[in-house]
Amino acid sequence: LKEKPAASAVYTNPGKYYNAAKGYLEITETTIQWNADVYEIVDGAQWSEAGKSTTEPKLPLQYCYLVSDGEKNYYCLVEYYVNNNFEYNKFRTPKETTDTVCNGEKEKDFSLFAGYINSQLKTQDSSFVFWTETITSEGKAPCVITGAGDSVTVKIGSESFTAVLKEKGTDSEVSMPAEDDRKEMKVSEYLWLSDSAAPGKISYPLNDFYELQLFDIEYFGWSMSVTKGTWEEGDDEEYCCTYSILGNYYLTEEQAQKVLAHFK
Repeated sequence: LKEKPAASAVYTNPGKYYNAAKGYLEITETTIQWNADVYEIVDGAQWSEAGKSTTEPKLPLQYCYLVSDGEKNYYCLVEYYVNNNFEYNKFRTPKETTDTVCNGEKEKDFSLFAGYINSQLKTQDSSFVFWTETITSEGKAPCVITGAGDSVTVKIGSESFTAVLKEKGTDSEVSMPAEDDRKEMKVSEYLWLSDSAAPGKISYPLNDFYELQLFDIEYFGWSMSVTKGTWEEGDDEEYCCTYSILGNYYLTEEQAQKVLAHFK
């Protein structure tokens, strides 16, 4: 009787990497996260080694991963650039597969992957804040918020904007999005961010504007809304604004405090 061979270790270089135009990659010893999607690492195979590595054995440059979201398996590939004094990665995004073992013989078969993030996904320092919450509204996309200081990048579906902290307060009545309109509601705590085209200020040419609002609604709990405002010319040459809700989220206390802590 032969003993079953021990499973080969899958190499990872844990870290958080980000590019404002492309997305967020987080690698742990057991998972790979691409934006809001987290995958468990099932298997892996090294495709190439880092030519300028000063370590022995040389560290991987291209490493192919077989990952799972709990229902389906996917291939993705990380290109590690940590041996040239550049702390960044490049990435080939997950593509569904029926394989259950990472096939190392498929070397350089780039059709395994959905797309190539050629831009540098750079290592983030301790000031980097990443927060993501999957939207609860049916048919809506996840929302990804990244940033530092009092400015963040908000991405939801095909919409993306830079939001700046406008106001933060407690025990107040605030204007909240309600379908294509607004309504006043009593809240215990709130946070309001907007892009440069502040609501209520008409700019020419007429531009859409975006808002992110976080509320602790009395007797309800924490809610976050991402809205888009569109200026339109109405009767008598007056202008009005129509609101559309890009996404509504329901947050836990922990999630809400993580966002609030970013804005002192």
